[in-house]
Amino acid sequence: MTPPLNIPPKIPFLETERLWMIAPSHENLQDWYEMRSNDQLLQFLGREKAKSLDDVKKKIDFIISDIEKGNCLLWELRRKSDGKTVGTFIAKLLLAHSRDEIGYELTQKKKKKGFMSEVLNVGIPFLFNEVG
Repeated sequence: MTPPLNIPPKIPFLETERLWMIAPSHENLQDWYEMRSNDQLLQFLGREKAKSLDDVKKKIDFIISDIEKGNCLLWELRRKSDGKTVGTFIAKLLLAHSRDEIGYELTQKKKKKGFMSEVLNVGIPFLFNEVG
């Protein structure tokens, strides 16, 4: 039998050398819109394209609700140098299937700069050691 997961009630603050990993918020809606309306990024994610900032706000609200229900952990990735949101890191907790999945999204301009290596080096140990 698989031991129960220790799902935190709120997204804990984590950080890498260049990024803050924080709970999602409406603070940087334009940055989120850049990710959620980019055809190149969305072709791999199977998501509906955001048509407005209001679409993005609704999606963030859905994510926050999913976090509160214990279905996922999602961190907004903000660059320390300027506070801009450059992506997200998610752990989907598929309890009914006794497995988890991780995923990420980065703005097109931030790919191939080593951000995800930093995030995975912090995020995966957190998930194994703190969540289970």
